[in-house]
Amino acid sequence: DVLTTLNFGPNTKHHPAFHRLRSFQGHGPLVNSEFYPGWLDHWGEPHQCKTAELVTSEFSSMLSSEMGKIFVNFYMFFGGTNFGFYNGANMNNEPKYAPDPTSYDYDAPLTECGDTTEKYYAIRQLIKKLRPQLIDESIMVGIKNSTKKSYGKVKFSQMVRFTSLKNIATKKLSKTSLLTFEDLQQDYGYVLYEKIVDNSEPNALLDIQNPRDMAYVFADDIYVGKIYRAENEKLKGTYIQKNFTIS
Repeated sequence: DVLTTLNFGPNTKHHPAFHRLRSFQGHGPLVNSEFYPGWLDHWGEPHQCKTAELVTSEFSSMLSSEMGKIFVNFYMFFGGTNFGFYNGANMNNEPKYAPDPTSYDYDAPLTECGDTTEKYYAIRQLIKKLRPQLIDESIMVGIKNSTKKSYGKVKFSQMVRFTSLKNIATKKLSKTSLLTFEDLQQDYGYVLYEKIVDNSEPNALLDIQNPRDMAYVFADDIYVGKIYRAENEKLKGTYIQKNFTIS
């Protein structure tokens, strides 16, 4: 049999969740395969936090449940980092597009940089109380959080101007239709598109349908604005003249 597990955080009570599972799966283990001690962040939103008290309250309830043995897996127990362009995004309904930052700290019991937290020790004490055989005190001897230092001011000494990008492009193509990243086998990063426009309306509205995910717009190598997927806005201005190059 392929058995179903549940995913839920401390805001959800386990009794109704697992009773619903039992209504269509009458046998098998009770497993919370993703118990959320925190949550992921999105750009433009406050850092997501869940208190140690909230997390340990429902965790304790599951470990001592009258429903029987419940197996609990934390997601995430250890915060992490999505390097480069691997941060990703969440999507509900258009135009709600919520990109994630590089940090995946998650307000986890162990932080992104590996520090222990109040939440970590609260979870550990609870396990020691209810499942003492699982705790090895010796592994915590000498454990302490790392010392943090400030970088101070960082001065950038190198840059690349937009007008130089065409000289360092790794691949150049000339096509009559717009190619997507998938068409170009470009997994992530940037693509520079250019088109010579013959326009008769000097106050035209630029509408890039469904950009994925942000387009910086230049007219004759002069920056005029951006079109961002999450904002679902169009770009209007007097910069559009006859016979200009849009990038």
